[in-house]
Amino acid sequence: MHAIVYNNLSHAWHEAFQHLIGNGGKAVHLAVAIQRPLEPEDDAVRSTLDAFLKDRRRVDGRVWPVSTVANTMFPSAFYRPGREDARARLFELHGKAQRMQQRMRDPENYFNRLVAYPRPGGEPFNQLEYVVDRLISQRKPRKAGGPMSSAYEVGLSAPDGGDLRVQAPGQDRRLMSFPCLSHISFTLDGDTLNLAALYRNQYFVTRAYGNYLGLARIGHFIAQEVGIELGEVLCVATHADAQFGDLGKGRVEQLARTLRSAAESAGALSA
Repeated sequence: MHAIVYNNLSHAWHEAFQHLIGNGGKAVHLAVAIQRPLEPEDDAVRSTLDAFLKDRRRVDGRVWPVSTVANTMFPSAFYRPGREDARARLFELHGKAQRMQQRMRDPENYFNRLVAYPRPGGEPFNQLEYVVDRLISQRKPRKAGGPMSSAYEVGLSAPDGGDLRVQAPGQDRRLMSFPCLSHISFTLDGDTLNLAALYRNQYFVTRAYGNYLGLARIGHFIAQEVGIELGEVLCVATHADAQFGDLGKGRVEQLARTLRSAAESAGALSA
């Protein structure tokens, strides 16, 4: 097990990636904690990674930029915080976009599982709406002495109560494909919401940075709607992969060197 703690999302991803490079390209139980997930990203790290992904996309059309990966987890363009109808508008616009995706035979995405989880024989379940409503309710004064601190989860198997769930039993049968994200849980600490996510497998070049960004957006959305602050985002990969096999060991190692040089030139790497 290896734990990495950084304030900044870009720096946390970069340090985790360099750890993988230095350890043969793979790791078991890699935990990355981002303590200030809404802090501005490091342009040197983000632009270097996006340039690599853009070049790779010319060879493999299944490789997407960071923004696209993040949007599969939370489509930020659909959310306008501060509006009275912000939540309803988000869900409505996503529903329209998802119907178009289905007509184009595009694959399922994480956000759709969070807001329209497929329940056998029943209506899709909006897990995010449920968790927001539950948090709002739980923050109200309680005779037992205040809100519960760790009863809020979004998982990705059949939802029950406060779970946020992604995996659908009987529907998701391939071990190494969607969904790699298994579970998201939330801990309420006073007026601060902390988020923890568990991945059974995480591709670090093509997915992890966008995963972190998407998780931060989910946490920010819930915190905004409940009227609290977003605290730490923790992401645990039971298996992390630097993708030597599918991207090429030499290319990935060169990316690591380019990232290190760019980050050092910008004076960016501080925990």
